[in-house]
Amino acid sequence: MNHLPHFTVPAPHDNNSATQQNTHPSKTAAHNELTKPTQVKVMIARGHEIVEHSREFEKAVQRRSDSKAVLGDQSIQEYLCKRLNCSEAAFHYMTKKQPAILKVHVTKLQETLDFLFEEGFSSNQVQQMPRVLCHSLATIQVRLTELRDLGYNPISLSILCKSLHEYSEFINKMSGSRKQIAL
Repeated sequence: MNHLPHFTVPAPHDNNSATQQNTHPSKTAAHNELTKPTQVKVMIARGHEIVEHSREFEKAVQRRSDSKAVLGDQSIQEYLCKRLNCSEAAFHYMTKKQPAILKVHVTKLQETLDFLFEEGFSSNQVQQMPRVLCHSLATIQVRLTELRDLGYNPISLSILCKSLHEYSEFINKMSGSRKQIAL
């Protein structure tokens, strides 16, 4: 059973307090204060806030646990150097080129690298285009499938990292050239 702390917020006072007195002898003034609708709403709202904070805390603990499972005793730098088979100097070059990769959650890095390696991309290609690590894995997967369906097998990760507008233009050109070849 979830025990939530009890909060009370006084309701606004009315100058006609005589008209608000309880005539039932078994109810106390404290009971009357707690049963006012405004206080009940505040108590419920604050209870939801506590539950929401609890969920956020649980998510944070889970993310921390996931990170620990991936990293072990390594830092993100050590992890990426090992996964990409690169030196610290190469790592610093990548982070200078794309500093946002340091803010990407380690499980996302792991999933993205696993996918790219499974699809035949090399660690050198990732090092040359570290921006790919900042993109959504779903976006990368959709784009790669779409490109391959058009008969284009990218040799670089740069097309996967384009803005939506730039990518759409590229796809339109590819579709147009494919139609011309079919004629």
